[in-house]
Amino acid sequence: MDFTTPMKRYSPEEIRQIRTELKESRYKFGMRFFLSDETIKNWELGRKNPSGPALRIMQVCEDEAASRRKERNEVFRASMDNKRKRRLK
Repeated sequence: MDFTTPMKRYSPEEIRQIRTELKESRYKFGMRFFLSDETIKNWELGRKNPSGPALRIMQVCEDEAASRRKERNEVFRASMDNKRKRRLK
């Protein structure tokens, strides 16, 4: 992660997608930021926007969600490969 680049702004949809990919409630996601679940709700509804340190934490969350997604895909592919190998035997 490069902290020298300008901070990305997140849309309400992106915030919700990141949170749901991490399989976290608004409350648990808010704990990462030391914020209330109501604040997270306001971000997801577009009433407020994350700023400052919260944007950096969002970058970390986005990277974590991408990493988990990649891991799930790799596990799925390996599982499918194993099923194919068993069928060929």
